[in-house]
Amino acid sequence: LSTKRTVLVLIINRCIQNMESDMKSEEENPTQRSQKRFNIKWRYVFVVFGFLGMLNDYALRVNLNVAIVEMIKPTSNSATSGADTSKGEFEWTNEAMIKGSFYWGYIVTQIPGGVLAKKYGPKWVFGIGMLVTIIMTFLSPLLSRISSMGLVAARVIEGLGEGVTIPAMQAMISNWAPVYERTKMTTLIMAGNSMGIVVGLPLSGWLTQTFGWEWAFYGPGIVSLIWFIGWCFLVYNSPKSHPYISEEEKDYILANVEEPGETPHIPWRKVLTSVPVMVIIVTYFLDNWGWYTLMTELPSYIDDVLGYDLQNNSLVSSLPYISFIIFNSIAGYLTDLAKRKKWASNTVIRKVANTIALTFPAIALLGVAFGGTNSTLVLSCFVLSGFFNGAKYSGYWSTLTDLAPNYAGALFGIGNMIATIPGFLSPIYTKALTPGEGLENTSGWKVVFITASVWYLTASAIFLVFATGATQEWNFISQSEKASQKSEVQNTISDTSKEGTSNPAFDNTHI
Repeated sequence: LSTKRTVLVLIINRCIQNMESDMKSEEENPTQRSQKRFNIKWRYVFVVFGFLGMLNDYALRVNLNVAIVEMIKPTSNSATSGADTSKGEFEWTNEAMIKGSFYWGYIVTQIPGGVLAKKYGPKWVFGIGMLVTIIMTFLSPLLSRISSMGLVAARVIEGLGEGVTIPAMQAMISNWAPVYERTKMTTLIMAGNSMGIVVGLPLSGWLTQTFGWEWAFYGPGIVSLIWFIGWCFLVYNSPKSHPYISEEEKDYILANVEEPGETPHIPWRKVLTSVPVMVIIVTYFLDNWGWYTLMTELPSYIDDVLGYDLQNNSLVSSLPYISFIIFNSIAGYLTDLAKRKKWASNTVIRKVANTIALTFPAIALLGVAFGGTNSTLVLSCFVLSGFFNGAKYSGYWSTLTDLAPNYAGALFGIGNMIATIPGFLSPIYTKALTPGEGLENTSGWKVVFITASVWYLTASAIFLVFATGATQEWNFISQSEKASQKSEVQNTISDTSKEGTSNPAFDNTHI
C-alpha cells in the first residue's frame, strides 16, 4: 500500500510539473528551447493522443450497452418469447433510465467545457474530464450492487466528466491544425469516437463472457488510465506553449492558424443569433438522433431480432463503426485535397460531404427497418449506414470550426449540449416502442429506424439549403477590441506589480 501511494504521489507531482511547464514554457528564450527540441512533428503526436483520447472517451461510454444485456434479468413474461431467463444478476425495470443517465450529466458541462478550455487550457480540461470518467468507471460495479440508482449516479458523473471533452478537443484542434490540414486532423482525431465503439463493444463483450460483466468496466478503465498518464506528459495546449517543438514547425502552425487565445470575450449575442451556427446545431441534433440510437440500442436490437449471443452480438455491433472509420479517412483526405486544389469553394465542399454523410445512411436505415430477420440484408445496411456517415466530420462538424476558429471550443460546447438531448430521449423513445422481449418487438424496431431515417434526411436538406463554410465576421477582433484588451492587460500588470504575483495556472495569457 505504501509503494502504491508513493507511485501515485510521483504521478501527481509529475502532472503538476507538466502543467506548470505548459504555462511557463512561453517565457523561455530561444536558446533554452533549442536545447530541449526533439526531431519530432509534435502536431502529429497530438493527433495520436487525441485519437486515443477520443477512443477511450467512447469505450468508457459504450461498455454499459453490452454489459447491461448480461446484468439485467429478462422480464417475467419473457419465457413465452424465447428469451433466456437464466441470465442476469439484477431485476431492474429502469433500463432506459440507466442507458440515458450518462447524457443527463453530459449535457450540463458542454458550454462550461468550452469556456473552461478557453480560460485554463484545453489540454487539462480534456484530461481532467477523462480522469473523472475513469474513476467512476472503476466504481460502477460496486455502485451497481448497491442499487440501480447507484449505477445511474455513476453514469451521470461520468457524463459530467466527458461533457467537457468534445469542446476541449475542438479547441485543441483549433490551436494545432494548420488550415490545409484541419479537416484531415479533425477526421483522424474524431475517428477515435468510432474506434472507441469498434474496440469497446467487442472488448466489453469478451471481458463479460470471460471474466464477468464487472470487467466490462475494469478493462477499459485500466487502458484509459494508461492513456491519461501519457496525455499528461506528452501533450501541450498549443505550439506556443510546447517546450520541445522546433521553430520551423511552430512557425508553420502559427502562420496557418488563428489562435483562440487572441480573442478577449465570446460574443454570445452574435453566436446565438447566427443563422449559420443554428443551421449546424440543428443538423448536429438530428444526426445525433441516429448516432445515439445505433450506439445505445444496436446490441439490444441484435439480441431481440437477430438472436445473436453476447460475443457475436458485440462483434457485429461494431461493424458499422469499422466502416465509418474507413470512409471517414477517405472523406477527410478528399476534402483537404479539394480545398488545397481549389476545386470548389469551402461551402460547396462541406455541403457535398454532408449530403453524402446524411442522405445515404437514411436510405440504409430504411433497409434495416424493412429487412425483418434477414440478417445479411440488415447487417449490410447497418454497415453502409456507418460507412457513409463517416463523411460528417468533413461536413457539418468541420464547418463549425470554419465559421469561427477563435471560438471553436465554445461553439462545440453549445452544439454538443443541444445535440446530446437525443442521447437520453432516444432510449426512452425506443423502450416505449419495444417494451417486450425478442421478436415481439420487431414492429417497434421498424418505427425506431424509420424515425432515424427521417431525421437524417431532414438534416441533410437543412444543411444543403442554408449552410455556409465562410468564416463569420464576428470571429475577428476589431482594432478597438484589441486596444481595449491591451489596455486591460496593462492595467492588470500594473495592479499585479502593486499587489503581488499572480498564479500562472490561472493566467489567460498562457493559453
